[in-house]
Amino acid sequence: MIMQQQLALMLILVSTIAMVDCSCSNPANGTCDFYVNCLETAFQCGPSGYPLGYGYYYCQKFETQKFTPQGEVWVKTTASCLQQKLVPLVQDDAGWNCSSLTDYAFDTHPVCYTTPGASVCNLPISDVLKVLRVLKLKDIFDKRALKQMERVMEKCVMGRPDFQILIDFLNNQQPTNVPN
Repeated sequence: MIMQQQLALMLILVSTIAMVDCSCSNPANGTCDFYVNCLETAFQCGPSGYPLGYGYYYCQKFETQKFTPQGEVWVKTTASCLQQKLVPLVQDDAGWNCSSLTDYAFDTHPVCYTTPGASVCNLPISDVLKVLRVLKLKDIFDKRALKQMERVMEKCVMGRPDFQILIDFLNNQQPTNVPN
């Protein structure tokens, strides 16, 4: 009887570990749990670190906003992309620390924000304004955030020469092709 109980307990433990591992290797759409249960568990960055203080915080904020149908697709696609990009770090955290995790995560943001078919570049202005309202001022003016915003804007305006002036301005260069 004791052996059967131990076996049952072991099966429950193994299945629980398998479920946690599964959710860390394939985060569920429409949830922000990956940041808490996987990323923070793996890196222990604390409440102001990237997993909790940025990833989870903004995932929750965006999930509770009312967007247009196009904006809703963008939020869900972007959230899924951001989490998927971080899965390899959870699976193999050797050599990674909270600082390198943050750098890596920020580097993935522009790709996820501009996913074909669900790009911030194509959102209605009402959704863009909602996105901006969600962001904390300190995060908007963070060096990493400014870099990612520049990369997003470049993707949004790529191939549009009328926006080259803006790109030059962001790069602190003398504008080229200034219209008369």
